[in-house]
Amino acid sequence: MYLLDTNVISELRKAKSGKANSKVTEWAESSGVRYLRCHTRTRARNV
Repeated sequence: MYLLDTNVISELRKAKSGKANSKVTEWAESSGVRYLRCHTRTRARNV
């Protein structure tokens, strides 16, 4: 499992259109990244 920065995720979303950074797509292919899972953690605030 990898923790990805939003910039990496943004580049991976561009892959199908061919506009992604080639180094990012090469890394994703070589590392076996098959899908992305989004996990958001929030904190309750007293308003």
